[in-house]
Amino acid sequence: MNLKPYPKYKDSGIEWLGKIPVGWGVKKLKYVADIEMGQSPDSDFYNKDGNGVPFLQGNADFKEIYPQPQVWTTEGNKYSKKDDILISVRAPVGEINISDNRYAIGRGLVAIGFNEKSDFKYYYYFFTIAKNYCNSSAP
Repeated sequence: MNLKPYPKYKDSGIEWLGKIPVGWGVKKLKYVADIEMGQSPDSDFYNKDGNGVPFLQGNADFKEIYPQPQVWTTEGNKYSKKDDILISVRAPVGEINISDNRYAIGRGLVAIGFNEKSDFKYYYYFFTIAKNYCNSSAP
């Protein structure tokens, strides 16, 4: 697919980002999204019988795009919402999935829900590209 470049670009003011199209802005993530850091419930509330809310502990529950929970909890502490972007924040850091349901999330995950009415899959691909860029730039 051949995409036409924008007619004019400007400096983004961010070294690694470079130039962006005129008319675009740069905002910090905290101004466009709700960020929910996971917090694991006590293991006494875990079960594999499907009682309660599906619980994601980390990227071990991640599949290609959507997670597949292996454990449920009757007492979750922190939750993702449908269409949130899930990112692993414990080793291995940076794996990404899309929350296709409401999940209780453990301390190995962060859920990012965007405030703007836009396609959440754009953000999924944005974070995937950013992860790949960071991995390719690592020594």
